[in-house]
Amino acid sequence: MMNGDATVSLQGVSRWFGEEAVLREVDLTVEPGTVSALLGRNGSGKSTLIRIVAGTLARHAGHARVLGRDPELLGVAERLRLVWITDQAGENPRRRVSQELDLIAGLRRGRFDRTCADKLLARWEVDLSKRFGELSRGLQTRFRLATALAARPSSCSSTSRPWASTCSPAEICSR
Repeated sequence: MMNGDATVSLQGVSRWFGEEAVLREVDLTVEPGTVSALLGRNGSGKSTLIRIVAGTLARHAGHARVLGRDPELLGVAERLRLVWITDQAGENPRRRVSQELDLIAGLRRGRFDRTCADKLLARWEVDLSKRFGELSRGLQTRFRLATALAARPSSCSSTSRPWASTCSPAEICSR
């Protein structure tokens, strides 16, 4: 039975690429306001699952609901309520971290809490004056997680090394 109150609810989701089953009958529930991490080996289907949840890749079997709707039918406003991070994103390695932060804040407009992002980045010791490419992979992941949480999502998922927490994004930023 699908959980209608969940931000993400998957039941029996499967996906193949050619003859290869990448996802087999995956069940997953992500409750509103939670931070979740999706961990697994390379090639285990993490990115495929995230793309299905985001509605950018069709599932071949099973049922999926994201924000109460089929993820393939989500509109722009609904997609802005979801955030996920990966170990690689589109940041410009030559741009300063502060410039990347300004860019993200501008793209997310009313759904971005700059104070929260600044607080998390300071707590996690991410130097805003450095160029993004000068940051270690760990610091880059901290940056991505801070900006994801500051985007005030309904749900936040990570397919990288998360700074795990079971509290909501609002609680993390208010500490």
